[in-house]
Amino acid sequence: MVVASLLATVAFQASISPPGGVWQDDYLMDSDGKPVEKPHNVGKAVMAYFIGDGYEQFMVYNTIAFLASLSIILLLVSGLPIKRRRWMWIQMVTMWIAITAPTPIGRMMNFDKEMIIQIEA
Repeated sequence: MVVASLLATVAFQASISPPGGVWQDDYLMDSDGKPVEKPHNVGKAVMAYFIGDGYEQFMVYNTIAFLASLSIILLLVSGLPIKRRRWMWIQMVTMWIAITAPTPIGRMMNFDKEMIIQIEA
């Protein structure tokens, strides 16, 4: 249950403050008052702005990990008999899903150096 709680905490935190953070300002017009080529709005994830498909995958895997962790916690708290093999198998599979779902996220986080330079500029 401790591991499931930690996984749920990490998944929740990752969705609240996504990788790269969120935009702190609106950038819709340049200093001359002309619309910019690539505008962004306050509160939108920076990763979603630069890597839209990667951000969608991140959120899908993160949501799977979060829901699987919550499922394990609810199964354990509900008081289901642990002696039943089916329930134990369901809990094991759900825990495997919760642990392995964020794995593709780590591979996605290898930003190109050019992307990091663009974000900093």
